[in-house]
Amino acid sequence: MELYRGELLPEDRYEDWSTARRESLREMCIVLLLELSGLERDAGDGAAAVRWLQRALVEDPLHEEAHRQLMTAFALSGRRQQALSQYQQLRQALRREFEDVPDAETRVLYQSILSGSFAAAEGEQADEEQRTRREADPGRGPHNLPLRLTSFVGRERELTEVWRLLDRSRLVTLTGPGGCGKTRLAIEAASGRLRGFP
Repeated sequence: MELYRGELLPEDRYEDWSTARRESLREMCIVLLLELSGLERDAGDGAAAVRWLQRALVEDPLHEEAHRQLMTAFALSGRRQQALSQYQQLRQALRREFEDVPDAETRVLYQSILSGSFAAAEGEQADEEQRTRREADPGRGPHNLPLRLTSFVGRERELTEVWRLLDRSRLVTLTGPGGCGKTRLAIEAASGRLRGFP
């Protein structure tokens, strides 16, 4: 993070050769900010976690995962109104930029905070996430899987099916129409089976 000083070569904004590298570095910066926030949260420093998330939103005001994590951080620290306000900021920005609405996961989080059912559900979800991390930790040991820039949400049934097939077969092929998430599912499945395939 200390090496990232802002957008790469902003004076060459419309040069094709710089666009891909600029976006790659920017996305890496956001991923690192989210990871730093998670580390601070796990260490018990909620204020530092919020600062990293706010910095991520300065880099990309429309990054929904950063908004969700910030909403969660506010709700867990008892700042319910700020969590609800964060959702409204995202909703207005998406409407202004893309005539779009927040995705389903963000809307569900907003509704649970609004209804007051968030705290109980968050405790159960944290237990489930810790169990999942223990079962499948892609950071343990050397591997050649690509860096995951976003979290994997849903598709538990498909993931379980791929794991079941991997237990019985050496080769599993995923097929489907372009853009349906075959590569993302394959990477997630491989991440969960690193210990079985060194």
